[in-house]
Amino acid sequence: MRIPKILIDVRDYLRSRRLNLATGSEDRRQDSAKSETQVVQVLQNTNRWRIVSPNVGTSLNRSWYDARINNLYVDVKVSTCRTYDNTNAKKAIFWFLTGKDPDQTTSNSASVFFPT
Repeated sequence: MRIPKILIDVRDYLRSRRLNLATGSEDRRQDSAKSETQVVQVLQNTNRWRIVSPNVGTSLNRSWYDARINNLYVDVKVSTCRTYDNTNAKKAIFWFLTGKDPDQTTSNSASVFFPT
């Protein structure tokens, strides 16, 4: 599977921004969540892509993806890659493997990929 060009462009854009991502929390998941929000906000402040984020301004009803970039669902993950902090994004992985929106899937298809 090839990575869509738009994601390569987004990655390159974010690298050029030299973001000051969150650090220092005892719970690294909080740092990661703050950084992911910052990444989405940076992307929303550019006219390069059409960005829609279902999670902006609310802590309720969080969606499995952080943004739609030109109709491509994107689950932003920020990690030092020194821990297993972002390896459990099951809905995003399910969408990547099947192409189906996990919130619109009526069967328990995820059990094929994630047996309990």
